[in-house]
Amino acid sequence: MAHSRFSASASERWLACAGSLALSQGLESEPSFASAEGTMLHALGEQCLREGSDPCDFIGASYKADGFEFTLDDEQAAAATTYVEYIRGFSGIKMYEVRSNYAAALGLDDDLAFGTADCVIWQEDVQHLHIVDAKFGRKFVSAQENRQLILYAIGVVETLRVVGDDPQEITLHIVQPRVSAVPVPYTFSAAELQDYADDYAEAAAKGQAAIDAYTPGREVELLPYLVAGDAECQWCPAKANCPALRKVVDESMKNVPDAVGFMSSADLSREQSRLVLIRMYCD
Repeated sequence: MAHSRFSASASERWLACAGSLALSQGLESEPSFASAEGTMLHALGEQCLREGSDPCDFIGASYKADGFEFTLDDEQAAAATTYVEYIRGFSGIKMYEVRSNYAAALGLDDDLAFGTADCVIWQEDVQHLHIVDAKFGRKFVSAQENRQLILYAIGVVETLRVVGDDPQEITLHIVQPRVSAVPVPYTFSAAELQDYADDYAEAAAKGQAAIDAYTPGREVELLPYLVAGDAECQWCPAKANCPALRKVVDESMKNVPDAVGFMSSADLSREQSRLVLIRMYCD
């Protein structure tokens, strides 16, 4: 299966930390129970939407995903049902598991930047495009200016224009059954989408420059491209070998005196804000 170097699912990381693309080459995060469950529920939702069935019809059925085995229970079926019913509430042309190629908009080769949108809804009569993403985790993810979904929208809009359509408005939806009962959509114009594309193209160029400049074993040379932060580092497979993250940890270790009580409130606040990063690095 082809790999998207500038993947939409990792965009929160590489748009903020261009060097992470170079540093994480050849590294992949191991599948977890939670990610495998999400894969399973996405597949179930797609199946039900295509067939007209309901997730609850499959309670007790066995599934395999990413090396894990599941027996669909009531709670999982209810989560998938929330997504399926949300999609069924829309009019328009509905497409599932849609490949979105946004490489051209980012100034990249076609095989470097693409992703798969869970559901795309095209309302031709009002020239309105909806990008819907299902997330089955327990951490809230906002649809507002969501980089992953904006990248999907960029690629889908380009495709629609090729066939003669011209979206004027785009709405992003994130369905999170285990977090929020009702999604909070984010709507913006086609002109604003172009602004996002321009900004992302700059970040992509910086990411490619980091890849071109990287020599394995000389990670410190990537420091100008690296940004250590909670969101940037959380899912990065290269954080154990990241000089920017190591620098944050080293600075904190040097700054903490034997008696923490002698630190000012501002210093304590700064060091406390680094605790998440220090834990990530230690892990």
